[in-house]
Amino acid sequence: MNSQISGDLPFRVSKRREMEGLVLLNTVYQAGSRLPRHRHERARFVVVLQGSFQEMYEQQSRICRPATLIIRPPLETHSENFSEAAICISIEVGANWEERLNERAGLLNASHDLRSNTISQLGLKLHREMYQTDDASHMAIEALVLEMAVEAARRREGDALNQSPRWLDQAKELLHARFPERLTIAELARAVDAHPTHLARAFRRRFGCTIGEYARHLRVEFACREILKSDLPLAQIASIAGFSDQSHFSRVFKRLTGLTPCQYRSRAR
Repeated sequence: MNSQISGDLPFRVSKRREMEGLVLLNTVYQAGSRLPRHRHERARFVVVLQGSFQEMYEQQSRICRPATLIIRPPLETHSENFSEAAICISIEVGANWEERLNERAGLLNASHDLRSNTISQLGLKLHREMYQTDDASHMAIEALVLEMAVEAARRREGDALNQSPRWLDQAKELLHARFPERLTIAELARAVDAHPTHLARAFRRRFGCTIGEYARHLRVEFACREILKSDLPLAQIASIAGFSDQSHFSRVFKRLTGLTPCQYRSRAR
């Protein structure tokens, strides 16, 4: 990890497993913590097992939830904001593995992420194998990492063949720009010239959640940033983020982060 991160780290490595060409880390991140911009020398796979967080990378951002697999090329600069506690498995890829994965699929040439039930199942199996001590566990871990690579390669190939229509990307951009507003699906559909039912189905299929869930995550992520960087009253932050009242804000915030806004502010400080 780059030396930009120093001092008391907001995470702990609960298990480290080294084998030929791979280093696996089972890492627990604290709620309300942030990792500043940093990078890793080697390429990595990151599997989210629990919790959620926002990651900023190369002028882009992504929401990482359970069953998400992040493929990170070497030296990619990124930072994270953990609105709730999270557990991830990081798989550092050695030179031989990197060459194998790039030779056929070019898998580690660019940043990529996907979310699926297959990734969830593989991640849980990998977590169990990290704690096994028999001779077969090395082979099992290699097989699971290869299965993840296959799933990622097939998903990326499918995405290339079935790219999201422009109107779906426009709907996502509109949500990011106007998440504090009470947009209805019908209004969103009219804005991007799509049928409401088709938009709702396509959005869930592409982004793994409903439009309402996505908007709530955006509101809570905005509130987390404001709580961390400002002294504004929580009621005012709730209003700016688009919540109907502070009670509604507290309920949604706790459901998504595991903490009330007040607890989140106290822990962050």
